[in-house]
Amino acid sequence: MTNAMSLPQHSVVVGVDGSPSARAALRWAVANRREDQTVFAVSAWHVPADGNRSGQISLDEDVRADQRQTFELTLAGALGADWKAVVVPELLYGNPGHILGDLSAEAEAIVVGSHGHHAPLTGPLGSVSAYLVTHATCPVTVVPATDEEA
Repeated sequence: MTNAMSLPQHSVVVGVDGSPSARAALRWAVANRREDQTVFAVSAWHVPADGNRSGQISLDEDVRADQRQTFELTLAGALGADWKAVVVPELLYGNPGHILGDLSAEAEAIVVGSHGHHAPLTGPLGSVSAYLVTHATCPVTVVPATDEEA
């Protein structure tokens, strides 16, 4: 599976992992986009490789289908039934921080939630948002979850 993806001009990339702050980031990006901007909702997922397989993982079609279904339910939950009219969904395999960081080379902006599902709330940023703030080559907006989402 390849993650080669080229973004058109005036693209805003939103990292979507289903967390409350990612849903808030998605809504923020859609509400604040310019008319000439395209919003790409990107869900990047991975299964950490174990030492016995040298990083080679066989991706099962059922796992990808489950990821896509969860991603689309997240988009519908955040944006409503007509989410396809406002965002372009991209489900990519790999480390979320690295994928979003790579996309920052072509994006006008990256928008992410402050914390994902797996990050402990011990600081102001989760691992992906902290990585992007220090490695992205375009502006990064970090959106916290709202009180109604948290």
